Amino acid sequence: MPGASEQRCGHRYHFRFSYGPGQAGSSGVRSQASAGNRDGGAASFLLPRPECQRSAGHAPRSQCENIRTILAVTGDHVPELNRGYIKPVFNVTSAKLMEMISQMNQDVFADSPFTIGGAFNPNVANPKAELARLEKKLKAGAVFFLTQPIFDEGRISTVKEARAMGAKMLLGIMPLISYRNAVYMNNEVPGIQIPTAYVNRFSPEMSREEAQRTGVEIALEIAESLRPHADGFYFMTPFNRAEIVAELIEKCRKM
Repeated sequence: MPGASEQRCGHRYHFRFSYGPGQAGSSGVRSQASAGNRDGGAASFLLPRPECQRSAGHAPRSQCENIRTILAVTGDHVPELNRGYIKPVFNVTSAKLMEMISQMNQDVFADSPFTIGGAFNPNVANPKAELARLEKKLKAGAVFFLTQPIFDEGRISTVKEARAMGAKMLLGIMPLISYRNAVYMNNEVPGIQIPTAYVNRFSPEMSREEAQRTGVEIALEIAESLRPHADGFYFMTPFNRAEIVAELIEKCRKM
C-alpha cells in the first residue's frame, strides 16, 4: 500500500499508519475501532489510518492484509508550543489521498477495493466550511465518516446536513470517567463543549466505580438521543479502560 501510493504520487512520500481512532503515530496494531449500527448490531474491525504527512515509517504490508476499510485523514497539527522548532509538512490533503486510493481501487485493488472513510467534525465554529470539505471528500470517493465526540445535541443539525449530502455518519461517543476529566474536556479541548448538566453529575468526591457508572449512563443517554440521526456509532476508549467500551457496546445492543 505505501509503495503503491508513492508511485501514484510521483514523489517519495510515506504515509504513516495507525490503527483505530486517536492512535496517531502507531506503528502496530494497538486497538480496535468498535462500531455499532443503528439497528442494534455491533462489530469490531481494524481500521488503518494513513496520514498525509511525510514520515520515515509505514505499516508492514502483512498488517494490512485482508483489511479493506481505510480511514484517510490529514493528521494532527503541530502543537503551538512546538512550532518554533518543528515544522509541519503536509504534502497532500486527505481529499487528495482519497482520490489516490479511489484511483488505485480501479486498477491496483480492482479485485478487492478499499472502502474509504474520512473525518468530520460537527463541533466546529464554521459548519458551512466543514460541510464544504465533506463534499470534496465525497467526490474523492469517501463513503463513511467518523465524527469527533459529540456531547451537545445542538450539533445534530450539521450531522443532518451531512447525511442529506449522502454521507454515512458514524457518530463518536467518548465516555467521561470523572469530574476532573469532564472539566478538562470542556475547558481545554478545542471544539468540545460538554453541557453543564453532564459536568454537574460528577463530583470530585466520587469513587472510581461511581464515576465510571455515571460516565456510562451519560454516554448511553447521548447515544439514545443521537440514534435517529446516526448510521452507526464508534466508541473512543478513555485511558485504555476497555471495560467501559465493552459495557457500552453490550448495552447499546439492547437499545
